[in-house]
Amino acid sequence: MKFSPLRNSTVLRPQILALLPSFKDSYIKVLLKRLPQSFLASLISTTVKPRTNKADASIRLFVLDHTRFRDDLVALDRFTDIEFCLIPNWVQRWITAFIDDQCSRQSKDALGLRVKYLSGLLSKLSDARNTAGFLSCGFYYAQNHEWELACADMNIPFFCLHREMVGAEPHQMNRIWGNQIKTWRKFKGSLIMIATDSAKKMLTHHNYIDPDKIIVTGAPRFDLVHHNKSKPSKDKLLVFFSFPLTTGQPDLRIKSGTFPTTGGFRNLFRSVHQVVARFAIDHPDITVIIRPKWYASAWKKEIDGALIPILAKLDKKPNNLILIDNVGAQECLSKAGAVISLNSTTGVEALMYGIPSILPHYHEAIDELKDNLLITSDAEPFYVARSEVELSNHLNNYASGNLPAKAVVDSFYQNIIGPADGQSSARVQNLITNRTCS
Repeated sequence: MKFSPLRNSTVLRPQILALLPSFKDSYIKVLLKRLPQSFLASLISTTVKPRTNKADASIRLFVLDHTRFRDDLVALDRFTDIEFCLIPNWVQRWITAFIDDQCSRQSKDALGLRVKYLSGLLSKLSDARNTAGFLSCGFYYAQNHEWELACADMNIPFFCLHREMVGAEPHQMNRIWGNQIKTWRKFKGSLIMIATDSAKKMLTHHNYIDPDKIIVTGAPRFDLVHHNKSKPSKDKLLVFFSFPLTTGQPDLRIKSGTFPTTGGFRNLFRSVHQVVARFAIDHPDITVIIRPKWYASAWKKEIDGALIPILAKLDKKPNNLILIDNVGAQECLSKAGAVISLNSTTGVEALMYGIPSILPHYHEAIDELKDNLLITSDAEPFYVARSEVELSNHLNNYASGNLPAKAVVDSFYQNIIGPADGQSSARVQNLITNRTCS
């Protein structure tokens, strides 16, 4: 398996975003807003690229936040005839920034003025690319609020394929996110598509939004597994999906960010990364991958800080230890022989591929943060490591060929990830088609 160099930025372009503060009250905003919206739409359109050109596409949709749900988009692109036009994250941020000028901020109806201008611009952009609506992946993402309102103003369908609240036992989902719902902003788009019945029940119980606007479709990324259930790789490849310190802790994440200076799964994070690094050193014949969502900023700092005591210098790491963030989870899973994860659907997806899946549940995970795990009582299909020694033992068993995949009953998947019948993408397409053609 070949891996490309790490991407410079997983989500946003830092060099471009660094200019945003100086753009706040710039005269450039005034000049831009004096230009015809059709001209601006044409300029913006040059930054928008289809994920795959489809000459016979039934529908075209703009996609926001596309780096946040890559595997779902891979599945939708492969199993539907929708053409997905990707709006770069930095482009969305700049558009939102330039409509927020000093004049509109001083108005009593500042939001209304911004939305009115944005609705016209998005309408022109939709005409320029012949698109039927928008698709996002987080119904409470703040950056999409004004875009949802603008689309509603112009009767442009705005769909959300929510990527979160998957991979958790129902009681843990309610424990972790139930009290958060009242703090989430209300979704103003057309429809939320969600993975599980338990997620819909939780949102409905807390009166988040009209239940008719929430449809359970399953997660399209699991269609990839359903249609690609190849035998586990014979190549010895261990994949560790790195986790943020605040996984399963929404209060701490909101207060202190994804990688706070104190608290979270700090000791567990450090321990698992070090065990994996030692394993790579001791087993040069096994390729070991550490795969964070992005290897940059605080996540990179935490990983490097954990590895340096084991490797002495990062540039001296063994050739079989690879850090990547530019390869999708599905591609990693398709080549993996064993997987380590925490609070991630990748652990469940490994089971679907017939791959032994290891959950490191020790340190904070058996102490002060035991209630912040997504899977607790239904962990039988996994190899659960209750200590650093147990994690090392599981890995050594894998190296010697003594870590077989465990059997999984179908009800486990329905309970944890929703429908796993390979038809989630089809359900999403049917909903989008019905809403855009009605």
